[in-house]
Amino acid sequence: MDEQQAAPEARKNDRMVEITVDGTPRQIEKGPYDLAEFKIFMNIDPTKDVDELIDGQFVPVTGDKKIHIKGGEVFISHVPQGGSS
Repeated sequence: MDEQQAAPEARKNDRMVEITVDGTPRQIEKGPYDLAEFKIFMNIDPTKDVDELIDGQFVPVTGDKKIHIKGGEVFISHVPQGGSS
């Protein structure tokens, strides 16, 4: 009976994974996120740009693509670069 009670919680925890945002480990549920939604969940300033570390390269995360969280991803936020001010 204890096993049955623990099973739903274990399944829920199974969806949570660890990612790194600005050098800090964070917990988030697996799945797709819009950039704006991701910034809210990770408490990132909405005016900042976000890059993901992929194969040793920082790749900008654009607002038109979903971020697919599987676990282990590394992100950095920074002030927008380029363009004229």
